[in-house]
Amino acid sequence: MKIGIVGGTGKLGYGLALRLGRAGHQVLIGSRHEAKAMETARKMQEMDVGMKVSGSSNPEIAGEAELIILTIPFAGQEAILQSLAENTVNKIVLDATVPLVFDRFPRYAPPEEGSAAQAVQKMLPKARVVSGLHTISAGLLADVQAEIEGDALICGDDEEAKKRVGEIMQDIGLRCFDAGPLSNAQILERITPMLIGLNKRYKRRHVGIKLTGI
Repeated sequence: MKIGIVGGTGKLGYGLALRLGRAGHQVLIGSRHEAKAMETARKMQEMDVGMKVSGSSNPEIAGEAELIILTIPFAGQEAILQSLAENTVNKIVLDATVPLVFDRFPRYAPPEEGSAAQAVQKMLPKARVVSGLHTISAGLLADVQAEIEGDALICGDDEEAKKRVGEIMQDIGLRCFDAGPLSNAQILERITPMLIGLNKRYKRRHVGIKLTGI
């Protein structure tokens, strides 16, 4: 599948790009700065010559991709999403962002829509938005030699979109579970600051979530 990663030069985007590229998907790295996206793609190709990866601007990769993953910080999303609106019509958009405020520990600060994913759906009304990847460590994704032990939880209102996202998660070694409608996104997003806090408290790097009994 041709997968575009908006914010693909950041930690989470880069880790996902590596895993998806090694799984055989064609990866399109997006950035506000096209040269930075192209440089990231070049480095990935040096790591794995057979990897199908390229870099360009966020709007361009969104227009080309079959599925789009959002990994940009929530605070800077609005202007970027406005530039993507025409290129996301009827496309699956996987939102991996979390609205956080950093005090002593990170704190969840949802928008008036209820969650980041619901805000994305409002800004991209014709996209098929799925929320997920909030419990997976960016550092662990980037360490392609390491096995990912955690599970991925996703939610959304489009059943086919969730199925496609679940298949892609399985391609990179994740068990993936459907956690219900998009209104549940605030529950999934709230897990992220807790995991960050656990990492700090117990001096770990890749605390995640793993379901039992299923």
